[in-house]
Amino acid sequence: ENPYLENGGAFTGSFNGDNFTIRNFKINNDNGEYLGIFGYIGENGSIKNLNIENAEIKGNSNIGIIAGENWGTISKCKTSGLINGKMYVGGIAGSNGNPELPRYPCLYWKAHNGFIEKSNSECTIESQTDTGGLVGINNRGNITTSWANCIILGTDNVGGLIGKSLQGEISSCYALENITWEV
Repeated sequence: ENPYLENGGAFTGSFNGDNFTIRNFKINNDNGEYLGIFGYIGENGSIKNLNIENAEIKGNSNIGIIAGENWGTISKCKTSGLINGKMYVGGIAGSNGNPELPRYPCLYWKAHNGFIEKSNSECTIESQTDTGGLVGINNRGNITTSWANCIILGTDNVGGLIGKSLQGEISSCYALENITWEV
C-alpha cells in the first residue's frame, strides 16, 4: 500500500525546474518505498524541466530518481546516477500509472494517469524484478518521446526502457543499454 495515499501526501502541485540541475542527491534506506525527489506524484501533479545528476538511491520498492510512483505528468526531465532496489525500479519513475483505473481504456485514462514525455535517463540500476532504464513498471501509463541509456542488472522483468508494462501507450521511445540478467 502507498503510504502517501493513506496520509494525503501526494505531490499534486506544479514544479518547473527551469532546467536547473540538482547534483549528488542521495537516499539510503534499505526498507524504503516510494523513493525519489518526489516520492509520489498524484493525478494533478506536474514536474517539468528538471535535471538530476549523479543521484544515488538505495531502497526496497517503487524507486525512481524523479518519483517512486507517478500518476501525474513528468515532462522534459533528465536523470543520471546509481539506483539499487528490489522491485519497481526505474531511472525516471519506479512505477508509472494508476493501477486502480478501469481495466479497459477510456478517455479518463488520458486525463488521470501517469504520463512521461520528452525525458531521458542515463543510470546504473540494480534490482531484482520489474526494472527498466526509464520506468520499472508501467501500470496503464503513457510514455512518449523518451529514451534511456542505462546499465541494468536484474533477474526478472528487466528492460532497457520499461521492465514490465500493463497496458498503457508507449510511442517514439528507445533504449540503448547494457542489460545483465541473473538466473
